[in-house]
Amino acid sequence: MLNTYRKRVKNSTPLYEENYQRLVAFLPDLRRIPFWNAFDKNGQIELQVQVLEKFAYTTLISIRLTPLTELAVAADCEMIIRLCHDARVAEVVGFQGHARFQHFYNYPNQCMYHPDEKRQINAMLSDMLQFCRFSGFAFQQVA
Repeated sequence: MLNTYRKRVKNSTPLYEENYQRLVAFLPDLRRIPFWNAFDKNGQIELQVQVLEKFAYTTLISIRLTPLTELAVAADCEMIIRLCHDARVAEVVGFQGHARFQHFYNYPNQCMYHPDEKRQINAMLSDMLQFCRFSGFAFQQVA
């Protein structure tokens, strides 16, 4: 019998609210424009944002960060994010091809997820948005 590690998982709602505010500030026309493309100020990293689904109260977007040179300080990363405009929250629902993360995982588990994997992925979105903000990404609308 495996010993399971249980850890109290923090409330993630403040993180989801913070991510929503950062996304809306970063992409003010997100609900109107379907595709964005941006490069950092050194031209070493590309960021693509695409609206996948748009409804009255929710928007599903894809964010892809791609290094263009070996000198880039970021790794290739793709996230699918659901924004709920009425609740003003943004939650990662897909990361690197994985989806449907549970709020808590027993540890160890078959996929070797952390007990708070879902929260860590949403914290990574927060870090990515801060990185993009401080790296001077300049967005261009793609028609």
